[in-house]
Amino acid sequence: MPKRRMYELAVIALRSLVCLVMGVTGPLAQGNHSGTHSWNVGEGGSYYVTGNWDPTGVPGVGDVALFGRSWDDDGADTITFPDIFVPGFPEGTFVERPDPVSDRLVVRWDHIELDLWGAASGARTYTLGSSGDPESAASLLLGQGSFLSMVGNRGSLQITGGGTLAGVDAVLGLDSGTVFSGFGRWRSRGDLTITESSSVVLSRDMFIGYGGDGALHVDAGGSVEAAGTTYLGYGTFSMGEAVITEGGAQWNAQAMQIGRAGQGAVALEGGALITSGATSLGHQSTGDGAASIRDGGSLWEVGGAFTVGFSGDGELTIETGGELTVSNVSRLAATSGSTASVIVTGAGSRWRTESSLDVAGHALGSGGQATLTIEEGAAVEVGGTMRVWPGGVVNLDRAGSLDVGGFENRGSLSFDDGTLTVRGGTFQPSATPQDFRIDGAFGLLDEPTLRLLDGAATAQIQTLSIGEAERGALEVRQGSTLNASNLYLAGTANASGGTGTLSITEEARVEVAGEMKLWHDGTLTGDGTVQALQLINRGMIDPVGTIDLEGSYTQHNSGSLAIAMGAMGHDRLVVTGAASLAGTLMLEQMPGEAAPAWQEMEIISAASVSGEFDSVVAPGLNHIVFQLQYMPNRVLLTAGRLGDMNLDGVVDTGDVAPFVLALTDPEAYMAQHGVDEATMITLGDINQDGAFDTGDVAPFVQLLVGGGSQSVPEPGSLALLGLGGLLLLLRHVA
Repeated sequence: MPKRRMYELAVIALRSLVCLVMGVTGPLAQGNHSGTHSWNVGEGGSYYVTGNWDPTGVPGVGDVALFGRSWDDDGADTITFPDIFVPGFPEGTFVERPDPVSDRLVVRWDHIELDLWGAASGARTYTLGSSGDPESAASLLLGQGSFLSMVGNRGSLQITGGGTLAGVDAVLGLDSGTVFSGFGRWRSRGDLTITESSSVVLSRDMFIGYGGDGALHVDAGGSVEAAGTTYLGYGTFSMGEAVITEGGAQWNAQAMQIGRAGQGAVALEGGALITSGATSLGHQSTGDGAASIRDGGSLWEVGGAFTVGFSGDGELTIETGGELTVSNVSRLAATSGSTASVIVTGAGSRWRTESSLDVAGHALGSGGQATLTIEEGAAVEVGGTMRVWPGGVVNLDRAGSLDVGGFENRGSLSFDDGTLTVRGGTFQPSATPQDFRIDGAFGLLDEPTLRLLDGAATAQIQTLSIGEAERGALEVRQGSTLNASNLYLAGTANASGGTGTLSITEEARVEVAGEMKLWHDGTLTGDGTVQALQLINRGMIDPVGTIDLEGSYTQHNSGSLAIAMGAMGHDRLVVTGAASLAGTLMLEQMPGEAAPAWQEMEIISAASVSGEFDSVVAPGLNHIVFQLQYMPNRVLLTAGRLGDMNLDGVVDTGDVAPFVLALTDPEAYMAQHGVDEATMITLGDINQDGAFDTGDVAPFVQLLVGGGSQSVPEPGSLALLGLGGLLLLLRHVA
């Protein structure tokens, strides 16, 4: 017989001998009868050794694998699933065993680790086949007790080795034990831990705390998937909790009820992921559900409706960068008698719901009592309308951000700080037209900002005050409209107060049926339209382009109008009614533009103009000179650079000859450049003494040297030019 054939036969014989020694028969040595196989070893061992089971034989199809010898507080007993190693030359070989299978797996009063790894097979799949009633025939049962027994029991299972436990359903903590049992070990409790990239896959439901207590812990890349509904705290006296932690850990559920009738809690942290369908916290009237999402990278994606306090009580906390996204509607305290508390806090923390959000109610009416707090840089985004019903309270504070498609408030809105943005829908701050304040609570620390964008509009507001006592801001942009009976910036109807800013841009409108007042620290800016019976300015109006005022305008002596100007354009105030002027005109240079080249600009137009500005200031505009003309229905501003004698917008050597001509032959200069004497003197009076004469020559030279020009020649040439001009002047005088 060839030596190779003899070797192969020897290996086969040796493998058979090993199997006999290990007490294994057949390829897997699993029973094919329906019965319960109890683990009879007081410590861990190989799942495949028939002698480790009572009756002898490895559980198979139709069997129950029962672990229930004794609880060991020192740690779990490890059940391994090794392949058979057959020694040989030169390295030996493995006999690969098929993956384990049984009808059910039950752990009661035991602490077991299933290390689903085989040397040759790799990560294994343990398949459970039961599909009966969860109370009597769940695929996976941890912690089995009886309601009438004097004690419950505890079952703990840990899945490691990167393998998969696949079944139909799972129950953690079946019964509450006796009604006199109390807590802890005397209650039925099931604990399931999935770690080391292992997984549990269920084709139906998962019960974490069915009648007793249950706990799920997923970390280190572990995952759980249930194609049915996952319940935490299923029964009235049950408690269920889950912790999903560390990056790579995942929990997927078709639907989820946290605190169905009992108590339920979920903690998502460390960059882990939860995906679920319709999800509720505090589902039935006796249910109490809580969830927390914390740490950057932690994400909970809800594919259905999300409810905190459906009929019971719910709590949600999103903090330190955690994130929740909901592709459907969200509701807080949806029905009468329910309660909800939601806190979104910390920079990077975010809750996004694609559809509507109801606080203390549902789409068709009011519900229970709910509070939503957004603070410390956190953000809540609502793609649809946010409705706050009579039992609802929304607290926006400490740099929190609320971004909604529409906002309807029938409850309470506390808006002490942060930003409230309404996009495209209606902003209704109260059920009926009432006063509304945008005002911080703690001075310089708080500045609430309301933003109306994308064609949003407000319902009618009686009196709107911005910065009434502290600080506040309102932005109306992108075709949006604000409606109010009266509007006050930085004060009230009768007195100044805090600091308020109103910005109107991108074809937006502010419509005020009565009066609009800007007090000392009030600012109106932008390029939109204001419709007001009367606009009274004791603060600052700062157009960015043109502000159109449909009504009359009165500027008091404490008021200011800021006008930016440049070579390409300037700001304007257009008034359809009468304009009465006083106070200050503040001139500024248009950002990114050169100074005007002695251009005439209409800065105010009105049906009639009366009064004049008390003062004109131009902070930061060095060497800019101007003239004002008050006409019956407009105000004209002509401005240019001091020393720009050739009127090209810059001061350089090209201005030397016109400067000398203006000194030596003023009539020729005025005729050549088309200006009057006042303009010539304004441009040439370099030393600002009210006259244009030889005393301006040295300052003109210094202006060229010192940067009044955008094109400065060498000092030597400049000095010669200056001297030449002086010589010409002296000869002319002689």
